[in-house]
Parts: sequence; C-alpha cells; structure tokens
Amino acid sequence: MPDEQKKGMSKGCMVGLIIGIVLIVIIAGTIGACWFFKDDLVKMGATTIVGQVKTELATNPVDDVDTTRFNALADAFIVKMGEEEPFDLEKCAMFVQRLQAIASDQDIDAADVETLASEMVDYYPDLAPLWETPEEDPDADMMEDSLATEQ
Repeated sequence: MPDEQKKGMSKGCMVGLIIGIVLIVIIAGTIGACWFFKDDLVKMGATTIVGQVKTELATNPVDDVDTTRFNALADAFIVKMGEEEPFDLEKCAMFVQRLQAIASDQDIDAADVETLASEMVDYYPDLAPLWETPEEDPDADMMEDSLATEQ
C-alpha cells in the first residue's frame, strides 16, 4: 500500500483556529463597544459610586451626617449626570478617579460623605444649596427669647 499523505488541516487544528478567530472577534467587539459607549460607561461608574454611598448610609447611618440632605444631593446629582449634554468625559473621569478611594473603603465615615458631597458640588455648582447647612435666622432666636421673658 502506498503511503497516502493527508491533505488539509487536522480536525484539532481546525477547531483551534475557529476558536481563536471567535475569541479575536469577541475581544475586538468588546473593545469597540467600550469605545463607542465610553460616555455611558463613565456616567454609570459615577452614578454607581454615588448610589453605593447612598445605600451604605441607608443601611449603616453615620453620626454627624444628615442623610436626608445627602440623599437629596445624590438624587439631584444622578439626575443631572443623566441629563448632561454635551458630556464632558475628562471631567467625569477625574471625578470617578477621586472617588474610587471612597467606593473601595468598606466603612463610610463622615469625612468620606463630606468629600463626596463636596466633589458633587464642585462638579455641579448649582447643587450647592442642597448641601449647604441652613443658616439660622438670628432674629428667630431673639423672638423666642423675648417671648419667653415677657410673661
């Protein structure tokens, strides 16, 4: 019997080649999708960090933190982030970088909340009234004192 020489690739080599091509297509598609949706991914990252801190404060309240004020600020920030057009990718990416330390920290304290709130106010200055402490009216104290002593 003459030696027959096989023509073409072996089945194992063909399967390996097909799997390699499929992986390359998947990786290229993922990179393309990330590039195309980079604005949405960065927005999602920023709102996720804010939402995580909000959830953490709801489950584990921190002394010296007004959670209702923080929740109002966080909600307004998330809404404004979603509505922002045109989106400033570099500004938001810097915001997310500064907040990664807070997000990775397991215990949220008052300093972390203050840092996050000040970063949100720096990002959107028109949110400042939501975080500023309400000024007490000095005339209100004087009225209460004068009413209490006039009996």
